[in-house]
Amino acid sequence: MKLPPPPANIAEKTVLDAFEDFRATLMSLGYNEKSIKSYYMAVKNFAMFSGNPRIADITQIDIQKWITASLSNVKNSEKRKKRMNTFHYYTLFVRKFLQWTGRKDLVVPIVRKTPFSEPHVLGENELEALNQACKDDRDRLIINLLFETGVRASELLEIRAKDVDLKNKEIILKNTKYGRQRTVFIGPRSYDILSKMIKSLRPNDKIVNLSYHGLYKRIKSIAKRAGVDVSSIRPHIFRHTFATESLKRGLNLSALQRLLGHSDIKTTQIYLHLLKEDIKKEYEKVFYNGSSSVQIRNPSHEKTSEEKTVETQSAGSQDLLKIKYCPMCGAKVIENAKFCFNCGYPIHQLLANSSLETVGTHT
Repeated sequence: MKLPPPPANIAEKTVLDAFEDFRATLMSLGYNEKSIKSYYMAVKNFAMFSGNPRIADITQIDIQKWITASLSNVKNSEKRKKRMNTFHYYTLFVRKFLQWTGRKDLVVPIVRKTPFSEPHVLGENELEALNQACKDDRDRLIINLLFETGVRASELLEIRAKDVDLKNKEIILKNTKYGRQRTVFIGPRSYDILSKMIKSLRPNDKIVNLSYHGLYKRIKSIAKRAGVDVSSIRPHIFRHTFATESLKRGLNLSALQRLLGHSDIKTTQIYLHLLKEDIKKEYEKVFYNGSSSVQIRNPSHEKTSEEKTVETQSAGSQDLLKIKYCPMCGAKVIENAKFCFNCGYPIHQLLANSSLETVGTHT
């Protein structure tokens, strides 16, 4: 979205004063409060380090010193990773702010994010133990709504009774991380609990009236009673579990991206790594099932009865050969593969589609 130009005297203002004009601009364009706060935190961090200079007085050296000093004074490797991820966004936001002020001559290098580590997920037994350890309906709603919808903790805490549509089993999320409204679907356990709870709530009441700290402590307490490793439990683990289970059960990557509210599908693809064992099993079915050995035969050679038998046994899998390209990501499909190697899409589900013959054309 293109930003309107700044006031004519913007160069004479200090960084923090100029940001107030920037804030008004973002608000006029419909940016939500959380996004504006993120911009403010980044610009404030730069302003405090550099002495809050006038926009006209900012130098390339100021920017270089800010980034270098902020990243070099962290010795602990885990803290450094977090700092680098924070400064990835800080540098993005400061760059956009300075460009808006007209200082396009300044180069703000974007700090690279550190690679994601594979997120921990909960097993079926752990989820059941957590449910059994809940003391009341609010506990059960927290556990099940987080798992069955994959919402972020911050989104859960903003859901109001009027956002819940029990008839269609939907929840409209209005206060999301990136300010884009989206819809998630209510699972069976959450539906049962909400059906009882919603009757006692007014339209504007929050369905989980807790602070983030209160939610965090409550989940830790449930985990302790359940005998689940407390050190690994936090609200976001349910989001990871939801994403992984959704892919295991056949949900395609694009649909999962929309449900999770990811702006980039690359973020969603992280969860494919957690399906390594499932993908390995599918691979072994193809290559180690006793009928995958390939024999090179002379085209003029008459088929033996053995070859005809193998051909007949494999007839049921021939439909898979008609699917040449993944309809989700466009990657070429390996012969007989049941899942796309690139995005994890369940190719075998397309066999139920009566128009298989049209799937193999790559456009």
